[in-house]
Amino acid sequence: MKPWGFELDEIRVPVMIWQGGQDRMVPFSHGQWLARHVPGATARLLPDEGHLSLVVSSFDRILGELVAAASAA
Repeated sequence: MKPWGFELDEIRVPVMIWQGGQDRMVPFSHGQWLARHVPGATARLLPDEGHLSLVVSSFDRILGELVAAASAA
């Protein structure tokens, strides 16, 4: 682990965090942690999804929420 080059509380742009509980590459707890530490983040923490299945099963929802957020900005 290395510093990212910025602090999470410095983030001033909209952030969406999508994390699956069955993800074998990124621990679910990391998504939960990010959701708590990124100011104003919108978190979608889906316990029954994995790293890739989340995108496959939720692609339309993810895209729709990103488009809606971009339109509102």
